[in-house]
Amino acid sequence: MSLFATVTSLLLVLLPSGESFAVDKKISGTGTAVVLLSETKMSPWSDARHEVSLLRRVDADKGTLGEAQVSVVNMSDYVSGTGTHRGHRVSSFPDGDKAFSSYEGRTKTVLKSGSPSEVTFEGRWWFTGGTGMLTGLTGGGTYTGGVSSAGLTYQYEGDYEVKQ
Repeated sequence: MSLFATVTSLLLVLLPSGESFAVDKKISGTGTAVVLLSETKMSPWSDARHEVSLLRRVDADKGTLGEAQVSVVNMSDYVSGTGTHRGHRVSSFPDGDKAFSSYEGRTKTVLKSGSPSEVTFEGRWWFTGGTGMLTGLTGGGTYTGGVSSAGLTYQYEGDYEVKQ
C-alpha cells in the first residue's frame, strides 16, 4: 500500500465525525415590526415617566437564513423612554422550519420639542434552538435599530452553526 493511501486511511479512522468540525457561518439581516398584537404598560411607582411594558408583535425578517415571519415577545423597563429591553423570538420560515432566539439590550430615547423623539436601540442576541433543518441551531451576535415615521426597523449580524 502506498504511503498516501496509508495516511488517508489512518486519517479517516482517527478523525471524529463532521459535527466536531462544524464551521461558524456568518449571518446578517434586517427586520421590520409589522403588527402589534397586544401590549400592557404600567408604572411601578408614582412617577409616570417610569414605564414597564410587555408586548407581543409580528415582524417580517429577511436575512441569511431566508425570509421569515417572526413572533416576538418583548419586555421593557424604561424611564422617559430610555432603559433595558429583552425578549424572545420564533422565526417561522416558508418550509416550516423554525429558529428560536432570545435577546437583550438597551433603548435610548432623545426627547425633542416640536418634533418626534429619536429612538434607537442596540443589544445582543443568541439562538436557543430550531426545528427541521435548523435543529441544533446555535450562535448569536448583535443588533441595532430604531423607530422612525416608517416604524420600527432593525439590523443584525453574527455567527451561527447547525449541528445535526
